[in-house]
Amino acid sequence: MENNQVESEVKRVRTETSQPKSLGIVYGPSSFLKQRSLEVTEAEFGEDLKAATDIMLQTMKNLKGAGLAAVQIGILKRVFVANIKDVDLVMVNPTITNLSEEMINSQEGCLSLPLYRFGAIRHKNITVKFRDPLGNEYEETYFDEESVII
Repeated sequence: MENNQVESEVKRVRTETSQPKSLGIVYGPSSFLKQRSLEVTEAEFGEDLKAATDIMLQTMKNLKGAGLAAVQIGILKRVFVANIKDVDLVMVNPTITNLSEEMINSQEGCLSLPLYRFGAIRHKNITVKFRDPLGNEYEETYFDEESVII
């Protein structure tokens, strides 16, 4: 979905309600979910992207998810939201810069595959470089459950 499509979706949601609402989920086995997401460009950072990520967070919470990628709501952009220990996290153009050698087992679900749970082996710690919707840059290390969610 291009930026103008994101903006029109945000404007549509804003006119329907003053509160963020849920967006539709793309369910597997849709081939859309396998496409490579595009980087968010400099021109796309700002209040419209912030509004879109607020709606993504609300969608994720309404569906009782731990994380949600933009591709899962039909937006082919490198945007990820999560709620970790009651703190909202928004990552734009995330890049993993370091992975621990130590691994952990986890049981995971996916909002795009709601009837399934999966066993997975993940890195115990990861470091991620990312930006927020307004363009601020961060590099953070996440551990255990946080690492699994991201």
